[in-house]
Amino acid sequence: MRDRMALRPLPKTPYAVAQRHLRHVGKDRLAAFDANLYSVPARMIRPRQLVEIRATKFQISLHSTVADASGQKLLAVRPRAVGRGASVVDETHLGRPAHRRRPPHH
Repeated sequence: MRDRMALRPLPKTPYAVAQRHLRHVGKDRLAAFDANLYSVPARMIRPRQLVEIRATKFQISLHSTVADASGQKLLAVRPRAVGRGASVVDETHLGRPAHRRRPPHH
């Protein structure tokens, strides 16, 4: 009974459990995690830069290991891929505007 009286109500916001991993960004501006690839904004990183990946059940957030001039570390938030071998890419991250890409050759 005494233990029950010591319990407090649960917090209104749930505690987010996240895995945290360090990964290098490839030349293609993609970071690998859990057999999937996630894009990182080209203007915010350089190839082979180390980033921290924080993975929850439904999303991946990519963080720089060094803050920028404004103190920011968050680079991108992406939905977590289901399965393996997927690429979760935001075309604006790749540093080339969609309207300027060349059409595929046939």
